[in-house]
Amino acid sequence: MQLLANELSFDGNFESFESYLKSLTRLMQMRAESKKHGFDVHCTKTILNTKITKDINFRQSVQKLNQAQRSALLQWITRSGPFWDENKSHSSEEYFELETGDIVTDTCLAEAALQNLDSKPSTVISLSQPNWSSATIPIVWHKDTGNVRVEITNQTRLDVLSEMLVQQPKPITSWKQLETRCKDRCSSLTFAEKAFSGLNGVPFILGASSRILELLLVLDKMKCSFNEQGERSEEGHRIYQEHFTGDKGWFSDSSDTEKKEFKDALTFKHPEIENETLFCTWHGKVKTPQIRIHHSWPISLEAPLYVMYIGPKITKR
Repeated sequence: MQLLANELSFDGNFESFESYLKSLTRLMQMRAESKKHGFDVHCTKTILNTKITKDINFRQSVQKLNQAQRSALLQWITRSGPFWDENKSHSSEEYFELETGDIVTDTCLAEAALQNLDSKPSTVISLSQPNWSSATIPIVWHKDTGNVRVEITNQTRLDVLSEMLVQQPKPITSWKQLETRCKDRCSSLTFAEKAFSGLNGVPFILGASSRILELLLVLDKMKCSFNEQGERSEEGHRIYQEHFTGDKGWFSDSSDTEKKEFKDALTFKHPEIENETLFCTWHGKVKTPQIRIHHSWPISLEAPLYVMYIGPKITKR
């Protein structure tokens, strides 16, 4: 499950700084409670440019906090994050809106909507105020083929959030746990016996493990996005356009230069056919640290989708 701080709840409609401070304190308590259960609350640096009241913007409000409050808040929003918009799932060209008609593309609400539609539970945490007090937030995704409506869970109370966190599967704490979770959840993929061995010796990083699982879930969904005739479905076309094309695609092919220079390293022993190999130049990308997921290509209905290598970037010069 992913938790996202709702930057839209910093909307300039607080009656006073005091009412905002009370709500902000609760938000930070909810973040601390999430961390106790092993979950990060993702945020965005755009909060730095928001309004708090009609007369006070976020940067001015920070100066009114005490040293401890100011340090904790700025450390989160400017440095530690994690920041959901660094690897967002939805495109800026897509059209998401509230049922009131307000456009929410490029906000955490659009991100949470698409994550939930992709079967990756996402919840937003909002500052407690009348405009964002409802337990759910309906989002409408306007697609070329029609509108899709999804309700996002909205948390504003510490006790309700705590109860929800207790019921969630615990976050992964090791690469071995990641391997088990990936194999359990990505049943359409065929993992080489030593697919995860590249992570041996790499310090465990929760954010990287979450990203690896997210990428593998996309591959798993892509593998299932074909009809009986072997043609890619509408959902398959969406996944392909969104994640396998363009400069910001999550998956891409190695360059011609890399294919020549690293030919041996990108050639893997076939996991099922003796004396055969697979040249796996297509890969999913984790930015921090630079981890790659090398897999077979093309993806089709009948051929297995092999995941051959998960580990530090192979084509590093």
